[in-house]
Parts: sequence; structure tokens; C-alpha cells
Amino acid sequence: MIASVGIIGSGSVGRPVAIRALFARISVVLSNSRGPDTLTGLVDKLGEGASAGTVAEAADADLVVVAIPFVKIPGLAGEVPHWLGSVVVDATNQFAQY
Repeated sequence: MIASVGIIGSGSVGRPVAIRALFARISVVLSNSRGPDTLTGLVDKLGEGASAGTVAEAADADLVVVAIPFVKIPGLAGEVPHWLGSVVVDATNQFAQY
């Protein structure tokens, strides 16, 4: 059973995923490239069950959703050195313009 979802990326894909997870009473850790302090307004708006964290903290969740621009994917290797044992949903779009 999934108790937590970590979302790497808090934009147009990450936010709706967070809303749906919270609706299902699954806790959410949101992260972005600017750091957790930039997510306080969004987390407050999402309410109970939502929190902000680093990319590494989001990657520790039961289910990880990667929702960042495709061009930023290589940079994840420096923040999350391994994905061993992780369930990851890759929601990037290589054709989207950044």
C-alpha cells in the first residue's frame, strides 16, 4: 500500500498529482529546484497531508513522481544518486518547450 507520494516538480503536472493523492488520503512531499521554502504557499493551500521537502526527501516516498522539464532530468543524478527499490513514475515530456 502506498502511504506517501513524493513529487519532484511542483508545476502543471505535479500540482494535480498532489491534489489527487491528498484526495485519496495519501500524504505528499512536494519538491522543486528552488527548495522547500518556495513551496510554503502551495503546501498551505493544499492543506493537511501536504509538505514541502528537498528533492532527496521526495525521492524517499513510497511512490515518486518525476514531473520536471526533460532538459533537467540529467541534474537529478546529482540529487538522487540511486533509485534502487523505488517506484518511479516519469511524467516528463521530451517535446515540451522549456
